[in-house]
Amino acid sequence: MPFLLALHIINCGLIFLVQGQNLYLSTKFMYGNVIFAWTTSNYSFYDVQLTRDTTKDPWTRVSDTQYTVRDVLLYDSITINVRTPGSVVDNKETYNVVKIKTKVGDTVNLSWTALFFPIAGEYNVFHTYKENRTIVSVRSNRVSYGGNDQSTKYTYLTRPFTSTNIMFEIRDITLDDAGYYNGGTWAVYAWSGGGVVLIVH
Repeated sequence: MPFLLALHIINCGLIFLVQGQNLYLSTKFMYGNVIFAWTTSNYSFYDVQLTRDTTKDPWTRVSDTQYTVRDVLLYDSITINVRTPGSVVDNKETYNVVKIKTKVGDTVNLSWTALFFPIAGEYNVFHTYKENRTIVSVRSNRVSYGGNDQSTKYTYLTRPFTSTNIMFEIRDITLDDAGYYNGGTWAVYAWSGGGVVLIVH
């Protein structure tokens, strides 16, 4: 039977020095898969190794600057290791997966740690399922829900508002609450790593 699942993905966006170049790793969560990507130049291939929980995959050679890991909800942690040609330097990034079960009609708290809270402007909480929408907007002195001061569906729990420990409540869970939840200043963050996945029956 399907169930609601909260996937707390921890992503640091680390920068590594590899053979005199910076290799920047970023992530994107889409439809149950995680896309690891890295930016560099002058290489025609990269060696990649995945560790799913404690099981290491064989090294594989890719010509692209990204690698997709499918069905990430099946694992507790996923580590990617990327090497440039001729290098023995490990460039690793790990997802740690926290799973929470609940049922339709329940109330659930979702949380993650933001890399930063914007000095000016808003921190938005996005929900992506059938479409991408902003459900909570947080400023240093107030919270709004779709332009309203209050919501019967959501309550932002974090105090002070400028804290990077993001937590909010969703009441009366329904099928429409399924999807990916994440936060940031702009809509491009809706698919980035570091959010929570909800699967609802």
